[in-house]
Amino acid sequence: LYARSIRGQHPPPIIIAQWLTPAPDLDGKFILVEFWRSASEPCRQAIPHLNDLYSRFKDRLVVIGLSDDTPEDVLKVTSPAVEYSLGVDPEARTLGALEVQAVPHAILIDPKGIVRFEGIPAYLTEDDLERLLDKYGG
Repeated sequence: LYARSIRGQHPPPIIIAQWLTPAPDLDGKFILVEFWRSASEPCRQAIPHLNDLYSRFKDRLVVIGLSDDTPEDVLKVTSPAVEYSLGVDPEARTLGALEVQAVPHAILIDPKGIVRFEGIPAYLTEDDLERLLDKYGG
């Protein structure tokens, strides 16, 4: 894990300085926050997996790609297309609070505000996500 572990705890505030897509409705949903950078090949490779998770579970899950890049750099990423919510925080406040040292890095927050997964997004399979949604969905 290339970040401070917070599984089972409340995360620090998720700070989004600017939404690049419409702000998602978070009410009663799990939130998967993926920290990424537009110039990172592993981050771009994670986009189809995150699109799939969002597509399959969008009734219970919000996916947010949060970058410390400029909005212009994030919007240059068009292939693969991002189908989930995008925001930026050029000051990297949440990234810094979590002490993230490598991206992509993701945290899954349940509807009660507790982190249930942290790590590389590819490690969160559809089956694992479904189990977490069912177990902690309230």
